[in-house]
Amino acid sequence: MKIGINGFGRIGRLVLRILWERKDVEITHINEINGDSLTASHLLEFDSVHGKWNKNIASNDNEIIIEDKKISFTSIKNYLDVPWNKSSVDLVLECTGKNKAPKELNPYFDSLGIKKVIVACPVKGIVGGEQALNIVYGINQALYKPEKHKLITAASCTTNCLAY
Repeated sequence: MKIGINGFGRIGRLVLRILWERKDVEITHINEINGDSLTASHLLEFDSVHGKWNKNIASNDNEIIIEDKKISFTSIKNYLDVPWNKSSVDLVLECTGKNKAPKELNPYFDSLGIKKVIVACPVKGIVGGEQALNIVYGINQALYKPEKHKLITAASCTTNCLAY
């Protein structure tokens, strides 16, 4: 599965670190409006809480390079203009914290043809014709059905956990 990350703050960077070790996924594109690829690669390598990531990291104008693997990088404010298809993205990790309403998320499916979106914060409402599944790991992760759910959201410290 090819993954794109929209929003490369702490959550986006730490998710990349975790996914890097998985063999069944590939990060192919990163979009971050607050900084260039040089800044993003530096912040990826040096985290003030989790420490230095022991990978060989470099960058150029439009890529972050980790262990000789190139990941395309853009700083495009409107995510609809990000070339997700050029990087063959199947799934977008929406980590900006800004796109969390149906009107903001539907274009991923309707206009961009993205197959799945995981939002790093709770989402309420109908998106892409379905209710967003808010997963609280350890509580309701068994509700997730890959063939059914195309929008998954993550719980936060403010999530109201009702009986599932």
